[in-house]
Amino acid sequence: MPKLKTHKGTAKRIHVTGTGKLGPRYRLGNDPSRAGRAGMTTPKAEQPERQAGDTRENPMAAIISVLLLFGVAISATILAAGLLLLAISGQSGYHETVSPALLLARAGTVPFPRTIGGVLQGALALKPFAIIELGVIVLIATPVFRVAASVILFFLEKDRLYGWLTLAVLGLLLASIFWIGQ
Repeated sequence: MPKLKTHKGTAKRIHVTGTGKLGPRYRLGNDPSRAGRAGMTTPKAEQPERQAGDTRENPMAAIISVLLLFGVAISATILAAGLLLLAISGQSGYHETVSPALLLARAGTVPFPRTIGGVLQGALALKPFAIIELGVIVLIATPVFRVAASVILFFLEKDRLYGWLTLAVLGLLLASIFWIGQ
């Protein structure tokens, strides 16, 4: 008696499940044997195109982008308030009038704040130049907050390798800001 052979066309298209049921091997539009045949292809399901800023699949990217957006917005608001106060008053808060020679003076000859504490005291006293400097400090601190948020998010996602690497980067950033620059 001759050997029974299976029909290869059926074997490619029919799949036997673990429970013995018959079903299609591929769902609509995913059959590789039908690809490339003119007039025989089936349309794929319509999927919305992904945009460059789409963060639906990665909530970590969404949190980081919101943090950066708010940091820049807060910094711009503080800078605009300081510039508006400077334009209205015409005074920096440290001298009577603002002149280009005053802004280009050497360090130590003009009593502008040189520390974060001095900037905060000047901003609380509503000195325009200190408010502008506070806006710049917030703008510089925004990426540092992004790295700190990344450390937290990596550890929450149980990604320890990237968490420790990002923590090392944060340590280097803070060391360069507070200790190396002195």
